[in-house]
Amino acid sequence: MFEHWGNTIYWDSLSWEAFMTLLVGIAAVAGAVYVGRKQIKIQKAQADIQRQQTELQQLELRRLLFDLRRPVYEATREWLVFILQTGHIPNRRHDRQGDRNAPAFIAESERQATLERDFLGAVENSRFVFSPHVYAALEQFWIQGNEMQFHRVSQGPRNADRSKHIDEEHRIAMWFAEALRDLSAVFGDELKISDGGPATFRRLPSAEEIAQNQR
Repeated sequence: MFEHWGNTIYWDSLSWEAFMTLLVGIAAVAGAVYVGRKQIKIQKAQADIQRQQTELQQLELRRLLFDLRRPVYEATREWLVFILQTGHIPNRRHDRQGDRNAPAFIAESERQATLERDFLGAVENSRFVFSPHVYAALEQFWIQGNEMQFHRVSQGPRNADRSKHIDEEHRIAMWFAEALRDLSAVFGDELKISDGGPATFRRLPSAEEIAQNQR
């Protein structure tokens, strides 16, 4: 006699057919439990594989974006460095002295033309591979650079506003120095190949704000 859940099973009165039916039922339940556990493990493994594949795809996408974004950053940095080293934007100095046919003169002209071309290409490409904030910042670099050049060529000795143009050129140069120092912050986390979380940016102060702070 066997008691199970309040019911009594009398084994001596259990027929062979009933016993086999009971045994098959127990085996079926055990098999179902085993198969269920295996399915759960398989589903978990499949989910892990899918998650890893998604992470690899995201990493590959970030790598591809980084390859597109890095030239924009490098061209911008080289353009800013040139301005701060020379006091004028590339390919815009009108008072260069020397033989224009000399190899050194030609090489320097080509270098400046390349810097200008690469930066203008970076400004345009930033529209497609960065957030709008970056394009706006690079466009502002171009505008300020040309304004700086205007004040530079307007400092002739006969110009009554010569001192004003000198001050304006200096003010914009300080703005460019600030821009170069915080250039990585301008581009934000989008320049990182690793997952840095939501993109964060630093807004550059305008030339007018820098002038206001210096007073």
